[in-house]
Amino acid sequence: MKKKSAELDKIAEIYAIARRREQASIDFYRESAARVESAAEKKFLLDLADLELDHLQVIKDKYEDVRRQILEKRRSATKPEAGP
Repeated sequence: MKKKSAELDKIAEIYAIARRREQASIDFYRESAARVESAAEKKFLLDLADLELDHLQVIKDKYEDVRRQILEKRRSATKPEAGP
């Protein structure tokens, strides 16, 4: 099913927010790891950062896909109709 432009815009905005939140989580876990002395806790926090990094890549990919769909819709909306 093809999505409408307004729906695609909403989805793109949701993914943009998710990207920022994932990046904030990555930064938080990495900064927290730098603040603890325990090797086990440091590793755990860095592992969490890596998991968030994986999530971030998935969200970036989805965001780019939606952006492509939006651009395609806009291009097709501005193409002149082919005449006889």
